[in-house]
Amino acid sequence: MHCNSNATFLQNLLPKNLQKTFEFLNRAIQDGNITSWSIANQQFCMSSFFADECEPPLEGNCDWLDTLHPTFDLASLTKPLFTNLLIRNLDNSNLPALLAQPVTEIIKNPTTPAGHVVQNALKNSSLTITDFLNHRTGVPAWMWFGKGMWHFAQNHLEAKVHSEGFDKQKLKEKFEETMTHFAVQKIFPQNTTECYSDIGYFLLARIAENMPYGQPTDFWSERLNSANSANGTHFFHASLTPSHTTRAIPAYPYTSLQNQIVPSGAFQKREFGHLHDTNGNILASHGIVSGHAGMFGTVLDVALAIPTLANTQKRLLESSPANTSSRFIFGLDTPSAGTSAAGPLTWPLEKGQQIFGHLGYTGTMFWFLQTPNEALAKFNILLTNRTAQRTTIGSEIAPRIIVVTPMPQNICGQTLRNTDSVQTLYFAQNTPQSALRSISRNDAEEIIVAYARATRRIWNDSCLRQVPNIQALRNTVSTQLWQI
Repeated sequence: MHCNSNATFLQNLLPKNLQKTFEFLNRAIQDGNITSWSIANQQFCMSSFFADECEPPLEGNCDWLDTLHPTFDLASLTKPLFTNLLIRNLDNSNLPALLAQPVTEIIKNPTTPAGHVVQNALKNSSLTITDFLNHRTGVPAWMWFGKGMWHFAQNHLEAKVHSEGFDKQKLKEKFEETMTHFAVQKIFPQNTTECYSDIGYFLLARIAENMPYGQPTDFWSERLNSANSANGTHFFHASLTPSHTTRAIPAYPYTSLQNQIVPSGAFQKREFGHLHDTNGNILASHGIVSGHAGMFGTVLDVALAIPTLANTQKRLLESSPANTSSRFIFGLDTPSAGTSAAGPLTWPLEKGQQIFGHLGYTGTMFWFLQTPNEALAKFNILLTNRTAQRTTIGSEIAPRIIVVTPMPQNICGQTLRNTDSVQTLYFAQNTPQSALRSISRNDAEEIIVAYARATRRIWNDSCLRQVPNIQALRNTVSTQLWQI
């Protein structure tokens, strides 16, 4: 190991704008807005996190992905990277026709009780998959899914007893059917005004699993495993593998407890699990796949998923030009002004250029630029945990781990086989004022594992965090990453 000044490290390794981004995000940590972050564009991928915040990520299917970039709760990036992307992969050769087809013509023979509810609600409707992707169905933005357990009970005790009397699979089906009944009550029979809706994507997930492309019991696992295998990623979903979520960067206010000092039983043992989204947690506890939230992954996972989104987006636009007055186009968000989170370099965009992406409530986002000749000209990604707040009890100050990966030159072309020259670099920093130390991958992993064994991350139920507005942060980071 060796020490060198932070300035020298930044100047020798990073482009000037990425140096600014590194310093800018570290100030956001010191200000208490976030505790961890990852960023990426077509040139670099970089992460910074406390060593006791996570465990090493799951292994991917690409050798060059064997890195220690941390796993984040991606929040509403689940909509484009999970629900939308897996639907786009269902019938790649006939995708435009699939998305334009009325839902009732797609799910003629539903295989789940919830599927029958959707089919019945849409029997006189012309709504398409595109309408659901674009939040144009009339369903409300949000509702509390916990009432699905109260629908057949007078109070919480009766609900608990009632649920315990059900077979687990029957309880899941009954709960899913009840919530689907609530959700479809506001559906309009035809395309309506735009309303960004988690509930619409809950319904879209129910539609997807009733399409004639597999059985609902293994539909999502098979589709996600197939996408991960094809792209070399290791995304996972809280509803499918909830135990994996304990490996991720916390998305809630949390306390890091040192095992050797804190007495056993001194704190409620409520260790991290599942996700930040309330409804996503309720669905995951019943084994119901949420279409609006629940996806976890690293910044490299997001980077490797973007080319497929970009290529299918260009195909869809060429076959069916979109309504330019709409905010969402085939489920992807668009910037509304130069001050948007997308931080476009120039506004308005040059003729033929388009920016697509999405935001996530936990402080995540991605954007990519299309030109008349390129499906993916540039992209940028920011993953944070603005919903978290960090406190420590009885533990020494954990060092920060910094991970820097130069991107393969051909990532925008989605040809990722020639990656021999990709070498991820690792650094440790004991305090914000101390110098960065260059360390090996093994050193970095040993530090993370040691802190994972020595500490516990506990939800801090007493902390009522007011989630910071990071719109300016998003815009600044995005603008800087476009320019690199």
